[in-house]
Amino acid sequence: DMVNSMSKDEVKAAYKAQLRSDETTDDAISKGAGLGLLTIARDSVLPIEYYFKPITEYDNQYSELHLKTIF
Repeated sequence: DMVNSMSKDEVKAAYKAQLRSDETTDDAISKGAGLGLLTIARDSVLPIEYYFKPITEYDNQYSELHLKTIF
């Protein structure tokens, strides 16, 4: 939701800031998955849609994350 609420310029600025960041703190958008999410948001035409689907084979202890966007 945080990334979807950003403008394209804010996404680009956050992406650049994360590339320059040397911190390994548990911030809201970290390197790795957070940087990848910013890349998707930066390149997409529409906001990212997402949902979590419980994995029933494991008694709903785990979930799959599904992302949908248009480039």
